[in-house]
Amino acid sequence: MSIDYLLLIRSMGSATAENYVNWAVDCLAEGLDTPSLRILAGLSPRVEYDEIEPFFQKTCQELNIDITSQVDKPRQSANLVKQAYDLGEMSAEEALQIMVFLFKKSNYSDPLLAVWFCIDEELDLKGSGYEGSFYFLDEFDSLDEVCKSEWPLFERGSHLNLPNDFYRFIKCDHCGYFGEPKLNRKSLASGVISRIRGLKPKPLLWNTCACCGSCDYQNMIHPQVRAAYFNQMEDIRSDPEGTADSLHMGG
Repeated sequence: MSIDYLLLIRSMGSATAENYVNWAVDCLAEGLDTPSLRILAGLSPRVEYDEIEPFFQKTCQELNIDITSQVDKPRQSANLVKQAYDLGEMSAEEALQIMVFLFKKSNYSDPLLAVWFCIDEELDLKGSGYEGSFYFLDEFDSLDEVCKSEWPLFERGSHLNLPNDFYRFIKCDHCGYFGEPKLNRKSLASGVISRIRGLKPKPLLWNTCACCGSCDYQNMIHPQVRAAYFNQMEDIRSDPEGTADSLHMGG
């Protein structure tokens, strides 16, 4: 366990005595050695937080670790979460909650972390009859499968210059357009005409493709749609002059 990851979960108030002890044991295994570090590594993982925290602070003083500075870049902290998850140090549920915490820490602004917030919102809707409003959990057998699908996309997106609101984009099934949908408003006249002709009235507001006007599209929150969007962004990055003109992409 890295000190950055320990400080991250400590800042959330979710660090356990076992986390501190395991970190101290890892430090000793790496060749670090101080009096307080030895004590910390020898404590029982079942001791109370108030008992173990002073030894942790003293150990950090002896190792010249500044514990007052927390990881202040949510995107970088998310990489620590991925590492801990890959090593089996946390469950999918724990990883999700930390990613949601990091999204909030970004002032709800990081578009890649927003996906994890949507997953959490979808879990809250389970059994309500409104499933599918935020994420497509029914396509996965477990939250672990969701994480295994999302981590590679998160890593790819981290290396791309993505628009801040890209997760609001759509992919048009008709013309392949990626970008903001066009918001349509039903006029009073069209509402009257639809009732006269016995047609099914359109909703007051609805989205269409901003390029061709089609109503057949998929949301960017879907992993496969994001993968396709990232493919095009990666193509543009590798060959900006030869690829950009052939793509239909939104701002």
